[in-house]
Amino acid sequence: MTRPFPLPSDLPKADPLRDWRRSFVARAVGIETSQSVTAAVRSLWPTDEATQERIIRGVTAPASLTGWGSQLVGGAGAVFVRSLQATSAAANLFGAAGLAPMTGAATVSLPLLSSNIGVPTFVGEGDPIPVMQGSFGTVTLGTPKKLAMITALTGELRDRSADEAEAIISFAMDDVTSKRLDQAVFSTTSASATTPAGLLNGVTAIPATTGGGVAAMAKDLANLVGAISDAGGGADIAIYMNPRQAVTAQILGGAELTYPIVPAPTLAPGTIVAIERRAIASGFPALPDVQVERDATLHFETAPAHIATAGAIPAQARIQSAFQSDLIALRLILRCAWVSMLPGGVQFITGATW
Repeated sequence: MTRPFPLPSDLPKADPLRDWRRSFVARAVGIETSQSVTAAVRSLWPTDEATQERIIRGVTAPASLTGWGSQLVGGAGAVFVRSLQATSAAANLFGAAGLAPMTGAATVSLPLLSSNIGVPTFVGEGDPIPVMQGSFGTVTLGTPKKLAMITALTGELRDRSADEAEAIISFAMDDVTSKRLDQAVFSTTSASATTPAGLLNGVTAIPATTGGGVAAMAKDLANLVGAISDAGGGADIAIYMNPRQAVTAQILGGAELTYPIVPAPTLAPGTIVAIERRAIASGFPALPDVQVERDATLHFETAPAHIATAGAIPAQARIQSAFQSDLIALRLILRCAWVSMLPGGVQFITGATW
């Protein structure tokens, strides 16, 4: 039966993350086609009036943390990170672990049980019940650090359909973010003014078992899980490893291997990381700040210096004008923080022989 007026349940549900992505797709296509963002939204999704209304209602500038984008989707950086779970082992970890609200906060103090409360006991009828008391400390999450990247897209983006343009820009942004986030999280890097400490920082690697095969794998995994259990964890352990080891583990372990195995392409072959996921806290104050520019000068280096120092441009530098080369520059800045709340909750080995 056709209703004369649609009920709320009949209307398509809004997808804030999709709307946010489409906002900078419209910005990029608008730049290339000399249209306003409003006109680009209407031309890209002409029949989706609900999307048009949500995106256009406040369009005066590209979506940003301080502009209309913050009202569109709120401080939902965790939503963006969860969307990376298919390509990022770190995002998979954060999605299963605790997410601390950090909107408007530089740091968050999280409770940390510093001494055992005790074990409940059985008591008889009318007998006094033991009183147990533990002590709590704190662990600090933050200050969020700035993960940033710039990528360039060719001007032929204007010739693509709305779906193609959205897929191209989303892939370019998500792929780079996923890899860099994994590299930072699963690293031994110590904390600095610009970089959070990797989860492996300060952790002593457990020696790998020699001999290869099922026996070596079983011993390695038992050592990793046992070390976390000895530290007070063991309720929610996941194993992260290079895809080469992930396939081997699934073949050798079969149905008997019940711990989650998560491929982490940025881990070196032979490096196996076990993490008590409940002991990890992460925070993302807001959605990434995404800017799209047509008139920009880009220094194409993965570890760039300033374009010019004392008036001199390095001979080896590749410096390119986006305008001259018909490029679109896409810049993403993601502010993020993470911390392990359980000493010993992260363990790893290197040089696995299986």
